[in-house]
Amino acid sequence: MKSHSRANILDVIQKVQEAQIQNEGLSPHFNREKYCGTCLSHDKAAHPETDKCFHCDSDNWISQQEYNSRLAK
Repeated sequence: MKSHSRANILDVIQKVQEAQIQNEGLSPHFNREKYCGTCLSHDKAAHPETDKCFHCDSDNWISQQEYNSRLAK
């Protein structure tokens, strides 16, 4: 798992900001059984065309078990 360093956190914030601009006017779909391992979004929102995380534009999907494990650390 990646370290929660300041640089990693700032990188995720930048990805989220870029995805917000890119996804303006789009509606996500929510048919995923996975969670985002990059921004740790838990609403399962995916881009309607690319199927990447709607919040950070990552395709780093993880299982609910791994998601819970990361939150516990």
